[in-house]
Amino acid sequence: MNFDTSSVVEREVQESTYIKPGINEPVSMESFVANTENVPYMQVEFSCNGKTASGRFYLPEGADEESVKNRNSNLARIKHMATKVVTAEEFDAAGKSSSNLTQYCENLTTLLKGKTFRMKFSGKQMPGKDGKKEWDLATIPNQRFAESLEIPREKTKLVYDPKNQYDYKALPVADTKDASGLPF
Repeated sequence: MNFDTSSVVEREVQESTYIKPGINEPVSMESFVANTENVPYMQVEFSCNGKTASGRFYLPEGADEESVKNRNSNLARIKHMATKVVTAEEFDAAGKSSSNLTQYCENLTTLLKGKTFRMKFSGKQMPGKDGKKEWDLATIPNQRFAESLEIPREKTKLVYDPKNQYDYKALPVADTKDASGLPF
């Protein structure tokens, strides 16, 4: 048997192209895309150090209390991010000058593309497919998840705790015990 390793090449570890859950910087909102089918939503594409993530913000058109509440909640989340890189007045002007969701998305892309901030992404563990290991999907929290880069990292108020159910949702652990209660 020959153990000459001079021609052996180490295998490269393939790194994910997706933003991981946790506090990330510098994050930028690269595009806003409108989807007006069924319940309208705005898809926001994020980038951070060559990695990407996306989030959907549903904007139901109904005038009922639930639709208005959901729409306003999602618009507030978008404004929370945007006002870390532009003034509230600039953000509000993008909405006031829009006559529909598509135009609003175009205005926001023009206003915010490439401007960076610090952002906390929550995590959701997803099952692997075809025998592959489970993986973590970065999701957008509901509140206190964006911050200006002008705040030094050591003074950040953003907190990510993977043991906190609001920050990370793990898949349920499969019960490996048989009917007798023994683990085999």
